[in-house]
Amino acid sequence: MPAVPAVCGFVHRRGSTSGLEESGAPACDTVGDHPANDTFPAAEAGLRTAHIRRGPWGHLWGDDDRVRATAEWVIQSLVELTDIAGK
Repeated sequence: MPAVPAVCGFVHRRGSTSGLEESGAPACDTVGDHPANDTFPAAEAGLRTAHIRRGPWGHLWGDDDRVRATAEWVIQSLVELTDIAGK
């Protein structure tokens, strides 16, 4: 059975990736609308990230060059995660 990545709503880096590499668990993808709270910390922790263009923060930051360079995906809806989960 192939591993399907988990989707986390919030990531807070505490100096490491909390043992993900050592555990052998699949990488955890994170979805967020604010770079300082979601995308940047998750990417720094080695996680794959998706920026969601939903709500005021999502639209405000959606065209930012740093956000687009950091996020592996820019999505409009959580429904798009079903396509991403297989990648």
